[in-house]
Amino acid sequence: MRQNEVGNKRMVAEKDLMKFNYLDMVVDETLQLYLVGPLLLPRECRESITIDGYFIKEKTRVIVNGWAIGRDPNVWSENVE
Repeated sequence: MRQNEVGNKRMVAEKDLMKFNYLDMVVDETLQLYLVGPLLLPRECRESITIDGYFIKEKTRVIVNGWAIGRDPNVWSENVE
C-alpha cells in the first residue's frame, strides 16, 4: 500500500483532504444547490434599467433569490459551461 492511500489500513487525515479532488467537486456542487442562505446580499442599482420587461429604477435595492436560480432550468440549462 502506498503512503497516500487511505482505507482499511489507516484513517483519513487532514493532510489527505487536498488529494481528494472528487470530494472537493462534490462539496462545491452541494454548496451551489444548498446555499447557506436562500437570498444573496442586497444590491443597489447604479442606473435605471429594464430586465426581462421589468423596469428597475436607479438606487433601487435588489435582492436576488439564489436558491430559485439554482433550481430553475430556464436559467442554468442554456448557460452551462
